[in-house]
Amino acid sequence: GVRRVDNRASFATVAVTLLGDTDVGAAGVEEDDNWTAADAADDALRVLEVAAGVLVVAAAVLLPLALFSLLAWLARRGVTRRRRERALDMA
Repeated sequence: GVRRVDNRASFATVAVTLLGDTDVGAAGVEEDDNWTAADAADDALRVLEVAAGVLVVAAAVLLPLALFSLLAWLARRGVTRRRRERALDMA
């Protein structure tokens, strides 16, 4: 049954052979070993895109937290003010 199939799968032999093409770089594009100003500009643009993406994600997390903190601070400030006024009225 299932136990036998599981046992056979556990002891199965798998062979993998990787063949590389020396003319193709990591991005799948043929490399010519010349790094041009256009390549540098593309890299710089990609860095800016990633940085902008990180800022958008950070803002999506931090802005609601900041808003909640502001509302909590305002509420506490109002409660403290009312308690202070009540204590002064009693004195």
